[in-house]
Amino acid sequence: MPEVDNGFGFLGERAAGVLLHVTSLPGGHGIGDLGPAAYQFVDWMVQAGLSAWQVLPLVPPGRGFSPYSTWSSMALSPWLIDLEELRMQGLLEQELDTPEARTLARSQHPGGADRVEIESMQSFKLQCLRAAWGRLRVAGSDHPMSQAFAEFRRSHHWLEHVALYNVLHEIRGSAWTDWPVEERKPTATHLRELVELHAGAVAEASFFQFLAHSQLSRLKDYANRQGVTLIGDLPIYVDLDSVDVWLDPDLFDLDENCQPQCVSGVPPDAFTARGQLWNHPIYRWNMHHRQDYQWWIRRLGRCFEQTDIVRIDHFRGFAAYWSVPAGAADAVGGRWVDGPGLPLFKALERGLGGSLKVIAEDLGYIDEAVRNLKRDTGLPGMCVLAFGFGGASEGEGDSVHQPEHHPQHAVVYTGTHDNETVVQWRRNAPAADLVRLSRYFVHEGLSDQDFAWGFIELAFSSRAQLAVVPLQDFLALDERGRMNTPATEGGNWVWRAKVGDLSMDLAAAIRSRIQSSGRLPWS
Repeated sequence: MPEVDNGFGFLGERAAGVLLHVTSLPGGHGIGDLGPAAYQFVDWMVQAGLSAWQVLPLVPPGRGFSPYSTWSSMALSPWLIDLEELRMQGLLEQELDTPEARTLARSQHPGGADRVEIESMQSFKLQCLRAAWGRLRVAGSDHPMSQAFAEFRRSHHWLEHVALYNVLHEIRGSAWTDWPVEERKPTATHLRELVELHAGAVAEASFFQFLAHSQLSRLKDYANRQGVTLIGDLPIYVDLDSVDVWLDPDLFDLDENCQPQCVSGVPPDAFTARGQLWNHPIYRWNMHHRQDYQWWIRRLGRCFEQTDIVRIDHFRGFAAYWSVPAGAADAVGGRWVDGPGLPLFKALERGLGGSLKVIAEDLGYIDEAVRNLKRDTGLPGMCVLAFGFGGASEGEGDSVHQPEHHPQHAVVYTGTHDNETVVQWRRNAPAADLVRLSRYFVHEGLSDQDFAWGFIELAFSSRAQLAVVPLQDFLALDERGRMNTPATEGGNWVWRAKVGDLSMDLAAAIRSRIQSSGRLPWS
């Protein structure tokens, strides 16, 4: 099996991939993780002929367990850490043999849980990670992991302040905007003093990041050796209550009390008549420009440490973004404001040493300015099949999302993490949308599985160089498999595959369709 070229040269050959967040893997302790199930998934992908694995942001999840809301754009989610590996390294013992551990691990068995068990998982994992840190401290330099951890701390300069923020946030139990003024706006000297004051807790939080980083690095190396590319995801915004805004408030549109003056969102669309109010602070793009976009260079560079290609979410916000007055009840009263445009991407190219292996998420309200920016950057965009037949985007039959309009330099999806599964889309689609779809394949009377295959084959037959299918669509799931419903809270981001879903029969069925569409990279 040839090793991956880490970018399809970039998108230089026809290929197929799968969209599945790490948390959606089976196995682990109440959540998918970076352990054996992730390696087994890569092996299954190879059998299926899938050469790209796209994940959601790997940062610590925030509000509603959303990976698009986080307290740090540089950190990794500690909930992704495989605890069994820590047992093999002598850092965990009886902790994984308790009734609580066995209950959380039931998803490793057929018929087990198919949802992330957020609260019980977080409580249990934090307890285990702290126990592992305690054993490493006792072992000291005698443990083989100690030297690698020390090197990780030396080489990742962002780590100390990220860990400090995590510690202070836990101590204060509130957003940084409510901290004492000396901690809300710390000087460089005070930051050093705080790190020294909380040295033990900062080291512990840093250790959690080291574990997640090490495990992800090994998984990425394994995937690449098997010919599988990892595609990551970078949200355009960060939370107000984040280390990013705490350390660099001048880069965000805040008032003298560190409160946003305007916040992020999108105008009314087919998802919601009131728009989507995301409530992230808006960037002061003039300040980013003065600093030659160094904050963005560091942020994207960190993503490329973790994955081979990065999808940038809400690309249209770089052309113009929807700015909503802070405190608004919804996004209706917002306005379009010009974004940084091409200079940002030129700076990223300079700072990261060449052309960007980036996919532009160019969905939503797309105007000429967005199309021009995508053309000028040369980045591939996205086509979503469901949108081509009247879905929740441009919604017209002659949309760019319809197969005959797909550009070659693009990624086609049956759906994204925000969409219904294709099976559920069929059940809810207006009759006119299904009539449009009939131009491409006869779907009346088909079973859910056969309908899903028809949709998948349509994606595979696209001119777009890369075709990506959510695992839920390969499994022909209905609304039970939906990952996220935009503009809603609760119940999102928790879907998981079950043991047995990734069968060899399914792999063979996928591979035959990939081969017939000319997307098998290893033939």
